[in-house]
Amino acid sequence: MLDVSKEDILEGSIPKVLVTLTLPMIATQLILIVQQFVDIFWLGRLDEAAVAAVGLVTPLMGFLFFGTSIGAIGGQIVVSQRIGGGDEVGARRTAFNAVLVSAAITLVFAVVVNVFATSIVGLFTADPTVHTDAVTYITVVAFGIVLASVSDTLEGAFVAWGDSRMPLLATVLAIATNVVLDPIFIFGWGPIRPMGVRGAALATLLGMGIAAVFNFGVAASGRRAFSLTWNSLRFNPEMSREIVTIGVPRGSQQLVRHVTQLLLVVMASISAGPAGLAAYMIGFRVLGLTKAVSYSISNAATSVIGQNVGADSSDRANRTTWVAVGMAVAAGLLLAVIQVAAPGAIVHFLSPKLHGRAYRLTVDALVVLAFGYWASAAIIAVEAGFNGAGQTRITMLSSIAQNWGLLVPMAALGVFGLENGFESIFWATTLSSGLVAIGLCAYYYYSASGGMLQRASAHAAQRAEATD
Repeated sequence: MLDVSKEDILEGSIPKVLVTLTLPMIATQLILIVQQFVDIFWLGRLDEAAVAAVGLVTPLMGFLFFGTSIGAIGGQIVVSQRIGGGDEVGARRTAFNAVLVSAAITLVFAVVVNVFATSIVGLFTADPTVHTDAVTYITVVAFGIVLASVSDTLEGAFVAWGDSRMPLLATVLAIATNVVLDPIFIFGWGPIRPMGVRGAALATLLGMGIAAVFNFGVAASGRRAFSLTWNSLRFNPEMSREIVTIGVPRGSQQLVRHVTQLLLVVMASISAGPAGLAAYMIGFRVLGLTKAVSYSISNAATSVIGQNVGADSSDRANRTTWVAVGMAVAAGLLLAVIQVAAPGAIVHFLSPKLHGRAYRLTVDALVVLAFGYWASAAIIAVEAGFNGAGQTRITMLSSIAQNWGLLVPMAALGVFGLENGFESIFWATTLSSGLVAIGLCAYYYYSASGGMLQRASAHAAQRAEATD
């Protein structure tokens, strides 16, 4: 029911294909968001320092996923183009090389984190208990992220083949493992001694590992459209180089966003103290929930566009981009209307004990952010058009322009130039999204009209011939 064939992707109804691929991805994104609360939920029953430690290192762990972004996104794009061009042997080899790339880069990052964890965490806290717990957590989970990189890259290959159900099942398995093991490892049970923060980290690591084993096992079984055969398990320098070339801009794009978030956290704290931090965290967490829908649509569209580029169907690839933009913007507008209509109810649901100034700031933040939902949705969706064509450098430059060229300077100008400049953080987010959405969509129209997708199809054909 939720599987999409190559024929559907190349010839079927574009909206139907996108919806079919997107629904499991939305569920996956929502489950991943829930995962962010699992450790906090159980550690909150341990002590305050444990919660603070995990909250402290969570943004830092985003940098560890740099290698995952390179392998998963770069691999998905190249794999989908090869499938569209009929080169399934090359697609399978590309998927395996993408796994090697993401795992190797992430392993290097994990080793660096373990060597310098004490110094890195020390930059963000002086509390000895929080520092110790944070170092313990991040050094264990860092190696779990290596396993997650394998899992995520294989999931990207499944989606490239039109199969978004396997990533959903793998995510459910990982979360279930974490949920079951967390209380056992944290507080102890039977012969298992209490391990506290280390136990939470080990539960997370095992969840990531089980998902990786599941994805690899399914791929090796040959029961799905995407399968890994013995013939595909070969390192290919050219394939790996192409994956890195396409994937590095996407990984860099994620780094830009993480640095921006850290800067905005500092501004929120400076301008409004603890109340501002609470409003910031809730506001941007809700924004992340709404973006999950757009990212799911964009991820589905990337595979559809990539396959059509590989099949030399540039017109259909172009139509897919605009259908994805329309779907994402419609979803963003719907969520914005709900948020503007009932911001107080949303705040109360997420944080029932929030009151006074923190409550007022959070409500105002949600309203301001909602006005930009259409724009952030359009940006994320239209990026699929560039990514499917392998033009990830454009989306990276767009992200740099939005975050460091517009968002951070505008927010800083308000925070440090106005007496009550806290809200400028959210207005800067909304306004920068609007400007970039208009500019990026216009540039995509110009690029597509100028033959970007046709050139991508020609390059994909040359790559297939070189492989043969």
